[in-house]
Order: sequence, then C-alpha cells, then structure tokens
Amino acid sequence: MTVAMDPIPHRLTWEAFIELPEELLRHAELHDGEVVQMASPDRPHQLTLVNLIGVVLPWVREHGGELVPDPHVRIADYWGYRPDLAYYAPDRVPGSGYWKLAPNLAVEILSPSTRRKDLLRTPTHYFSVGVEELWLVDCDERIFHVLHPSGRYDEWSDGDTASSLLLPGFETAVTGVISQAL
Repeated sequence: MTVAMDPIPHRLTWEAFIELPEELLRHAELHDGEVVQMASPDRPHQLTLVNLIGVVLPWVREHGGELVPDPHVRIADYWGYRPDLAYYAPDRVPGSGYWKLAPNLAVEILSPSTRRKDLLRTPTHYFSVGVEELWLVDCDERIFHVLHPSGRYDEWSDGDTASSLLLPGFETAVTGVISQAL
C-alpha cells in the first residue's frame, strides 16, 4: 500500500534569509526555516524603545561599541531573531556588513503577539549564541526583567532603579524608560 505524503516544505537557511529583499526582511524573523512576519510595534513599544536608546546611548558613547535597533541576530542555521535593541561591545563590532556575532546585550520589548516566544524560547536561544544579558521590558506590567545565562534574574518596576552587570555603572529609573502611553 502506498501512502501519499505532502512534500517537505522548503526551509530557508540563515544565509538565504538575510539575502531576501529588504521589504520582506523589514519585520521578519526566521523560525525553524520559516519566515515569520512580526506585527508592527505599537506606540508604547516604540516610545519605550526611544527611551531605552536615550538612556543607554550615553553609556555606549563613553565605553565604546555599537547600540543598534532591530539587528538581525543569527541563532542557528534555521533560526534568527530581531531584538528591539542590541549592544555590541567593541570586540564584536564587524568591519562591515551584517553583524556576524551575537550582541552582548539583547533587548526585547514584550508585545502581545510575541510575549510567549520572548518569555519562553528567546532567552535560551540568545544565551546559546553568546548573548551575555537579556532585557525583557514589559510595558503592560511596567516591569524591567534582566536575565543572565548563569540563571541570575533581576526584576525592577516603577520607582526602582534598574542596573546592568554587563554595563558597569549603568543605572536608569524604570519610570523614565517604560512609556506611560497607553
């Protein structure tokens, strides 16, 4: 007896993914070889991103490296994410082209459409490629989570001052970072 089977769908590799036209990459990630179009960020998400850039950029200018919104980060042959913000220390900054190494710091601003992935799958994937610190910023709950590959976890909310083991001397008021916009 012969059983008809659907053909195995074509999975894109990371290398094929980053060669796609920019209009397809603009809001896309690669999940197990499949191009996944992410929802456009809402207003609180965008304003929180601007606030984060504003508080982290002075530290980067003083200490070196690059602060990059929405870089493509290769996780594996068939996986890649676009964190909302990433910091690359000077030794991870490429001479040209895409960043070949994972960032030292990845920042994900939680959105309803990506919340589950960002909380469950993303930390393991980022840490597996050398990310040293992951910030998960929750605009709805107004909480700033900081995760480390060692399992260390810090959490700050309104009224608290957040800090970073990766960025020595960096501190910021959570209230000033997470957008008040609803």
